Amino acid sequence: MASATPDKIRDCAVVIGVGASQGIGAAVCHRFAKEGLKVYVAGRTFQKIETVAAKIHANAGEAVAFRLDAEDINQVQALFDTIISQNERITAVIHNVGGNIPSIFLRSPLSFFTQMWQSTFLSAYLVSQSCLKIFKEQNHGTLIFTGASASLRGKPFFAAFTMGKSALRTYALNLAQI
Repeated sequence: MASATPDKIRDCAVVIGVGASQGIGAAVCHRFAKEGLKVYVAGRTFQKIETVAAKIHANAGEAVAFRLDAEDINQVQALFDTIISQNERITAVIHNVGGNIPSIFLRSPLSFFTQMWQSTFLSAYLVSQSCLKIFKEQNHGTLIFTGASASLRGKPFFAAFTMGKSALRTYALNLAQI
């Protein structure tokens, strides 16, 4: 793993939506660290992201725990501004936000659908708006959204989750064309 100097740009990866230490987000963080990238471990619950970062450090990797609400454009932008201010080049951004919470459609209030939409789709939009500008300036970078089979088919009790993941899938297909 190359060490960073003031004159050298350091490659890093950003994983947004890291929850439980045994989940997809944590696994992706560990994989990037194993490949020698500095990893920004971002999520809402500081204790969870700090646990993932500590495990990376214990395995001789480099990680920064960054508390982040991905539904807040100011927090998302602050994350990317912090990284750029550290003279780091973002190699990959992984958006892994959005829990699959069952609900009965006719009993689900609008507030539930709004929250699911913000979590599964709006956060992805905000993250992509911030990181794709940086990728363009760097002429380098990969953005990955975690998806779900729900984006392809409906399933009882998961209308709100399906709505957001379907929108995300179509949005990702659109981004791939630019």
